[in-house]
Amino acid sequence: MTPTSPETPSETQIEAPPKTDAPTSEPTRPPEKSKAEGKTPQPSTTPEQLTQDEPPAAVEAARQHLGRELAIDIYDITIAHFQQRQFKDGCLELAQPGEMCTQALVAGYRVILRARDGIHAFHTNRAGSGIRMVPLLDQFKPAPRIVWQRSGGIAGLCRRLTIQADGSYQLQNCLDASTLSEGSLAGDQFSRLATAFYQYGKHNFARKPPANSADMISESYKFMGAGYLDPPAGDKQTINDFLFGLAGELERK
Repeated sequence: MTPTSPETPSETQIEAPPKTDAPTSEPTRPPEKSKAEGKTPQPSTTPEQLTQDEPPAAVEAARQHLGRELAIDIYDITIAHFQQRQFKDGCLELAQPGEMCTQALVAGYRVILRARDGIHAFHTNRAGSGIRMVPLLDQFKPAPRIVWQRSGGIAGLCRRLTIQADGSYQLQNCLDASTLSEGSLAGDQFSRLATAFYQYGKHNFARKPPANSADMISESYKFMGAGYLDPPAGDKQTINDFLFGLAGELERK
């Protein structure tokens, strides 16, 4: 079924979950953390602006393609993110084993779509006549995709959250390597991270407490993304806040 007008895309952003009371053994987050809340991230590169009235034809072509692949109405597929890319070969950098690709540069888009079954990413040429699906997250196993850690404080706490490409996780007390919680993330939790995984490339984040801070809490994460964007400082802080809240939820399960 073809819609009479395409959906208006909106900018992708991981929203930090509402702050809840932290575990009694863990100091509360310093007040300055709220500065990053509510900010709209500004990309450090120049991807296609997502505030335009209509997405490019190639993005809609990818949406139509996914609808056919999943046998679902494209009204059930939303555009999470898209950005202009210059691919290095005629296979849009997604060659199949043994496939021969032309070496000419190809202008196009990287498109991230959200359907009921999860996140899907595509590379397209500018016209949308060439469309290739990016491998699913579980094909990137076994390397962890995200490792987040929070340590310090008067009580000397340490928490490490490791998230795999398939959404499985392990939350540890990194002082004694004991496991506090493990399992698989809920669909909405994993969907937010999967969108960021396809959007952003590999990067690190570290937040050290200011001098003479009362709690001396340090936070950091390693993010093994498959995207191309380098997230600006505000987006890194938002991802960190999301992981902080997620770790608290998982510990209280």
